[in-house]
Amino acid sequence: MKYIGIIILSLFFSLTAFGQNINDSLLAAFYNKVLEASFNYDGISCGNRNAYKYIIKTDFDTARLIKIAGYSRLVFYKEDESFRGLLLRPWEKNKGRTIYRISHIVYNNDSIDVNLASWVIVSITRKNMALGLSCGGILGYIPDARFVYNKETMVWKYMSADDLIKQRLPNRNKQ
Repeated sequence: MKYIGIIILSLFFSLTAFGQNINDSLLAAFYNKVLEASFNYDGISCGNRNAYKYIIKTDFDTARLIKIAGYSRLVFYKEDESFRGLLLRPWEKNKGRTIYRISHIVYNNDSIDVNLASWVIVSITRKNMALGLSCGGILGYIPDARFVYNKETMVWKYMSADDLIKQRLPNRNKQ
Protein backbone atom coordinates (compact mmCIF):
# COMPACT_ATOMS: atom_id res chain seq x y z
CA MET A 1 0.00 0.00 0.00
CA LYS A 2 2.86 2.33 0.83
CA TYR A 3 4.45 1.69 -2.57
CA ILE A 4 1.23 2.43 -4.42
CA GLY A 5 0.96 5.79 -2.65
CA ILE A 6 4.55 6.64 -3.60
CA ILE A 7 3.94 5.70 -7.23
CA ILE A 8 0.77 7.82 -7.40
CA LEU A 9 2.50 10.82 -5.84
CA SER A 10 5.52 10.51 -8.14
CA LEU A 11 3.26 10.33 -11.21
CA PHE A 12 1.33 13.39 -10.04
CA PHE A 13 4.47 15.45 -9.41
CA SER A 14 6.10 14.40 -12.69
CA LEU A 15 3.04 15.40 -14.68
CA THR A 16 2.68 18.79 -12.99
CA ALA A 17 6.35 19.72 -12.62
CA PHE A 18 7.56 19.20 -16.18
CA GLY A 19 4.95 21.16 -18.11
CA GLN A 20 3.76 24.73 -18.30
CA ASN A 21 0.21 25.55 -17.30
CA ILE A 22 -1.66 26.41 -20.51
CA ASN A 23 -4.59 28.78 -20.12
CA ASP A 24 -6.75 30.88 -22.46
CA SER A 25 -4.67 34.05 -22.08
CA LEU A 26 -1.52 32.17 -23.11
CA LEU A 27 -3.29 30.63 -26.11
CA ALA A 28 -4.71 34.05 -27.06
CA ALA A 29 -1.19 35.50 -27.04
CA PHE A 30 -0.03 32.70 -29.34
CA TYR A 31 -3.02 33.11 -31.67
CA ASN A 32 -2.44 36.88 -31.84
CA LYS A 33 1.25 36.37 -32.65
CA VAL A 34 0.32 34.11 -35.58
CA LEU A 35 -2.44 36.49 -36.77
CA GLU A 36 -0.05 39.46 -36.66
CA ALA A 37 2.62 37.54 -38.56
CA SER A 38 0.13 36.32 -41.18
CA PHE A 39 -1.99 39.41 -41.84
CA ASN A 40 0.10 42.44 -40.92
CA TYR A 41 0.71 43.84 -44.39
CA ASP A 42 1.85 47.40 -44.98
CA GLY A 43 -0.08 48.66 -47.96
CA ILE A 44 -2.93 50.70 -49.25
CA SER A 45 -6.31 49.17 -49.88
CA CYS A 46 -6.80 51.34 -53.01
CA GLY A 47 -10.27 52.34 -51.89
CA ASN A 48 -11.55 48.75 -51.74
CA ARG A 49 -12.34 48.45 -48.04
CA ASN A 50 -13.30 44.77 -48.35
CA ALA A 51 -9.98 43.79 -49.93
CA TYR A 52 -8.28 43.62 -46.54
CA LYS A 53 -11.17 42.08 -44.59
CA TYR A 54 -10.20 38.52 -43.66
CA ILE A 55 -12.81 36.02 -42.50
CA ILE A 56 -11.46 33.54 -39.95
CA LYS A 57 -13.24 30.54 -38.46
CA THR A 58 -12.30 29.60 -34.88
CA ASP A 59 -13.53 27.70 -31.83
CA PHE A 60 -11.58 30.01 -29.54
CA ASP A 61 -12.96 32.95 -27.52
CA THR A 62 -12.85 35.76 -30.09
CA ALA A 63 -13.00 38.50 -27.44
CA ARG A 64 -9.33 37.75 -26.68
CA LEU A 65 -8.19 37.93 -30.32
CA ILE A 66 -6.97 40.98 -32.21
CA LYS A 67 -9.38 42.53 -34.70
CA ILE A 68 -6.89 44.62 -36.72
CA ALA A 69 -3.42 43.64 -37.99
CA GLY A 70 -1.78 46.52 -39.83
CA TYR A 71 -4.27 47.57 -42.53
CA SER A 72 -6.08 44.25 -42.32
CA ARG A 73 -9.43 43.78 -40.58
CA LEU A 74 -9.97 40.37 -39.05
CA VAL A 75 -13.54 39.08 -38.72
CA PHE A 76 -14.12 35.88 -36.72
CA TYR A 77 -16.99 33.43 -36.72
CA LYS A 78 -17.74 30.24 -34.78
CA GLU A 79 -18.34 26.71 -35.96
CA ASP A 80 -22.09 26.86 -35.52
CA GLU A 81 -22.53 30.28 -37.10
CA SER A 82 -23.00 30.83 -40.81
CA PHE A 83 -20.46 33.08 -42.42
CA ARG A 84 -22.60 33.82 -45.48
CA GLY A 85 -23.64 37.07 -43.77
CA LEU A 86 -20.00 38.18 -43.85
CA LEU A 87 -19.66 37.72 -47.61
CA LEU A 88 -20.10 40.38 -50.28
CA ARG A 89 -23.25 40.77 -52.36
CA PRO A 90 -23.74 39.78 -55.16
CA TRP A 91 -22.30 36.35 -54.38
CA GLU A 92 -20.12 36.28 -57.52
CA LYS A 93 -17.86 38.97 -55.99
CA ASN A 94 -16.62 36.34 -53.50
CA LYS A 95 -15.25 33.97 -56.13
CA GLY A 96 -11.55 33.48 -55.39
CA ARG A 97 -11.86 34.84 -51.84
CA THR A 98 -9.98 33.03 -49.10
CA ILE A 99 -11.60 31.89 -45.84
CA TYR A 100 -9.26 30.96 -42.98
CA ARG A 101 -9.46 28.68 -39.94
CA ILE A 102 -7.19 29.06 -36.92
CA SER A 103 -6.71 26.25 -34.39
CA HIS A 104 -4.09 24.78 -32.09
CA ILE A 105 -2.69 21.44 -30.93
CA VAL A 106 -1.10 20.99 -27.49
CA TYR A 107 1.75 18.46 -27.10
CA ASN A 108 2.80 17.49 -23.54
CA ASN A 109 2.22 21.00 -22.08
CA ASP A 110 5.58 22.19 -23.44
CA SER A 111 4.86 22.45 -27.15
CA ILE A 112 1.91 24.09 -28.92
CA ASP A 113 1.29 24.21 -32.66
CA VAL A 114 -0.94 26.94 -34.10
CA ASN A 115 -2.35 26.28 -37.58
CA LEU A 116 -3.93 28.68 -40.02
CA ALA A 117 -5.66 26.68 -42.75
CA SER A 118 -7.22 28.31 -45.79
CA TRP A 119 -10.08 27.56 -48.17
CA VAL A 120 -10.72 29.37 -51.43
CA ILE A 121 -14.23 29.97 -52.71
CA VAL A 122 -14.20 28.30 -56.12
CA SER A 123 -17.83 28.98 -57.00
CA ILE A 124 -20.77 30.39 -55.12
CA THR A 125 -24.47 30.81 -55.76
CA ARG A 126 -27.37 31.72 -53.54
CA LYS A 127 -27.81 28.08 -52.44
CA ASN A 128 -24.43 26.39 -53.01
CA MET A 129 -20.78 27.06 -52.40
CA ALA A 130 -17.72 25.09 -53.56
CA LEU A 131 -14.51 25.47 -51.55
CA GLY A 132 -10.99 24.45 -52.46
CA LEU A 133 -8.59 23.48 -49.66
CA SER A 134 -4.99 24.63 -49.90
CA CYS A 135 -2.25 22.02 -49.91
CA GLY A 136 0.23 21.79 -47.04
CA GLY A 137 3.17 20.91 -49.28
CA ILE A 138 5.39 17.87 -49.70
CA LEU A 139 7.46 18.22 -46.51
CA GLY A 140 4.83 16.64 -44.27
CA TYR A 141 3.10 18.30 -41.33
CA ILE A 142 4.50 21.77 -40.65
CA PRO A 143 2.40 24.13 -38.51
CA ASP A 144 2.20 27.86 -39.16
CA ALA A 145 3.81 28.42 -35.77
CA ARG A 146 5.21 26.29 -32.98
CA PHE A 147 5.69 27.51 -29.43
CA VAL A 148 8.13 25.49 -27.33
CA TYR A 149 8.54 26.01 -23.59
CA ASN A 150 12.15 26.22 -22.36
CA LYS A 151 12.25 24.80 -18.83
CA GLU A 152 15.57 26.46 -17.92
CA THR A 153 14.65 30.01 -18.94
CA MET A 154 10.90 29.50 -18.35
CA VAL A 155 10.11 31.27 -21.64
CA TRP A 156 8.05 30.20 -24.66
CA LYS A 157 10.08 30.21 -27.88
CA TYR A 158 8.29 31.16 -31.12
CA MET A 159 9.18 29.24 -34.27
CA SER A 160 7.57 30.29 -37.55
CA ALA A 161 6.74 27.93 -40.41
CA ASP A 162 9.85 29.22 -42.22
CA ASP A 163 12.03 28.25 -39.25
CA LEU A 164 10.48 24.78 -39.15
CA ILE A 165 10.96 24.32 -42.91
CA LYS A 166 14.64 25.30 -42.61
CA GLN A 167 15.03 22.68 -39.89
CA ARG A 168 13.32 20.04 -42.00
CA LEU A 169 15.18 20.72 -45.29
CA PRO A 170 18.67 19.57 -44.19
CA ASN A 171 17.14 16.32 -42.91
CA ARG A 172 15.25 15.83 -46.17
CA ASN A 173 18.40 16.32 -48.32
CA LYS A 174 20.24 13.56 -46.41
CA GLN A 175 17.59 10.97 -47.27
